[in-house]
Amino acid sequence: MESGETCGSVIGRTKKVDKTRRTWSAREEDVLITALKDVITKGWKSENGFKSGYLNLLESAMQAAIPGCTLRGNPHINSKVHVWKKTYSTLVTLLGKSGVGWNDTDNTVEATDETWDSIIKMDSTFRTMRHKQWTHYPDWCEIFGNDRATGEHSQSFENALQDVLKLNEDVPNDLQFGDALAGDTQHGDDDSISENNRDE
Repeated sequence: MESGETCGSVIGRTKKVDKTRRTWSAREEDVLITALKDVITKGWKSENGFKSGYLNLLESAMQAAIPGCTLRGNPHINSKVHVWKKTYSTLVTLLGKSGVGWNDTDNTVEATDETWDSIIKMDSTFRTMRHKQWTHYPDWCEIFGNDRATGEHSQSFENALQDVLKLNEDVPNDLQFGDALAGDTQHGDDDSISENNRDE
């Protein structure tokens, strides 16, 4: 070695290989999609996500469908599901923007150049999503669709209050919510409240 040159400088010139990264084949992804749908059908998904142990089921399904499969629940399947869920969430956000649509034939996001430019100016996260095919998006809607709060069925405070007041109107007059909460009280002519049987 010449003076000043270290072994590290040689390593710096070569491409560093990430040994933990696993490239998935299209077949492996398709099998995982099918396995995820099966796990959901069997009740392994709750309101808060998948139940504990679902990765073991997915790993077994992958090994049964693809003999010699080396994919493991952790880190491979867990990482893939996490990436898919994040991508799905980003696509849903993008598709919720004005002027953006979905092409079912090509499985791509559609928008005019002007719309796209204005979206990218506001959030560059969407930059790479325009001309890419998202073949699994319809499946992701089925798998992750209930995991994301959209506010679609939400209502304003005023509407919620009106619903509660309407419930109060539907209750017979002798059993109103306000009376039930007041307990055993009587209202006098002067609107003062006195408890029954206290002064007797």
